[in-house]
Amino acid sequence: MGSVRKKGTNWYYYFDVGTVGGKRKRIERAGGKTKKEALKALAIAEAEYFECGNIKEDSSESFADWINYWIEEIVNPQLAYQTYTTYKYIADSHLIPGLGSYKLKALNPMLLQKFINKKCEDGYAFNSVRAMKKVLSSSLKYAVYPAQKIRENPAAYVQMPKEKIREKKSKIISEENYKRILSFVETEPALANMIQIGWHTGMRCSEICGLTWDNVDFDNKVIHVKNNLLKKGKELELCSLKTTSSYRDIYFGKELEDLLRKQRKLENIKRLEYGEYWKNDFNLVCTRENGKAYYANLVTKRCSNISKALGIDFTFHMLRHTNGTRMLEAGVQEKVIQERLGHASINTTMNVYVKSTEELNRDAAEKLEALSSAI
Repeated sequence: MGSVRKKGTNWYYYFDVGTVGGKRKRIERAGGKTKKEALKALAIAEAEYFECGNIKEDSSESFADWINYWIEEIVNPQLAYQTYTTYKYIADSHLIPGLGSYKLKALNPMLLQKFINKKCEDGYAFNSVRAMKKVLSSSLKYAVYPAQKIRENPAAYVQMPKEKIREKKSKIISEENYKRILSFVETEPALANMIQIGWHTGMRCSEICGLTWDNVDFDNKVIHVKNNLLKKGKELELCSLKTTSSYRDIYFGKELEDLLRKQRKLENIKRLEYGEYWKNDFNLVCTRENGKAYYANLVTKRCSNISKALGIDFTFHMLRHTNGTRMLEAGVQEKVIQERLGHASINTTMNVYVKSTEELNRDAAEKLEALSSAI
């Protein structure tokens, strides 16, 4: 049982916590200006100690220092590299500039709510702001437990503002624009092949970048999706996929088979031309002329250039949306679409990638019209 005593003008609390080396160990802290304040501080300190084994220190650590520690020491070793880079970008670009100068213990729900509201007012996409809130909340949740830096998570009380209704942009590439894109990149055969593989398979950009020839089975006309190609710093690395559902087999038809065989022949020619300067270290399917790899950021930049040059909306990920939607329109079963796209949940397939299209909408109208005519 602890007690309090006055030292100078302040009151202190103290209590015993056991013995170390045969000597009694005591914790003593400043409790306030009055005996009442010291007794209250004693009760809180004893409750914390006997529940957690220690007393939370009044830390002066900044939020910037904390989130940098959390990202490098917790997120980086435990989560996928893509997740780490996303979290780090959000922290460096938004959270630290906006909140980093505050002490960790000074963050409160009103301050964080104002920060989130301001991001929405500044015109950031709703999903982007929601991602900021997720990273903020996750870092502070860890600061509560197991780090025991703060008593509760102030971000837990923050609400996302109402999403503003915006004009929906199509995530689908029309066949006409698809042909225009291929014509535009005809002088870059490997990039053209990547775009066509995306169109035919719905594979993610990093998956196509990491596709190796030993995972293309021409006999059975199947692609085994097993790798991502990621850029970590200045180095490229062939990495495992993020989830078990991402590992999958995608069967392909005659058109894609002809494309891949043509690419294989072209690569053999270029390999001979470049000789010792050939750089395809990973046996990749899609490489630049000298064998050097395409990686996701490079492809993203090229697609942005294509979009501006042609005056159309085009990102590589739109090929994936288009592939899923075309399968739905063709009557492919939802479960098959899910497996080909590598989604863990059928809800993701239906709600995110293959939402209602104009063709399906018209088809529904025609079917309802036929029912009405039959009455």
